[in-house]
Amino acid sequence: MLGRFLEFSLFTPDIQASLDFYGKLGFSEAQVGETWAHPYGVVTDGRISLGLHQQGVAEPTLTFVKPELLKHLEVLESRGIEFEYRRLGNDIFNEVAWKGPDGQMLRLIEARTFSPSKRSAIETSQCGLLHGNRAAVRGFRHW
Repeated sequence: MLGRFLEFSLFTPDIQASLDFYGKLGFSEAQVGETWAHPYGVVTDGRISLGLHQQGVAEPTLTFVKPELLKHLEVLESRGIEFEYRRLGNDIFNEVAWKGPDGQMLRLIEARTFSPSKRSAIETSQCGLLHGNRAAVRGFRHW
């Protein structure tokens, strides 16, 4: 299992403009920590979270949390995963990424980067009902 789905990570050159845009669609901001060195924000509709990154995300990426990430790398590699990048060490925030069979970028990080939203899952946005957790994981259970 990849871990717990965290966010659909997106690149944006202007965090505030993106926060404003998604706010108009009915998304709410989540409280972020200081994990990333680059500007970062998160919006949610209560079911899926969109991570808005000013750096570090070259393409739309499904991001999962995998505690103790270093312990799981050997198993992933034994299943044929070839990492696009690895950022690993005792003094950095551990993360790895690779492309899945369909070309979708997948990323594992060691811990959450934002606080869970208090928004109710029954609240809707103008985008309709999004089921990020189930949809994101459904196709990748074999990993």
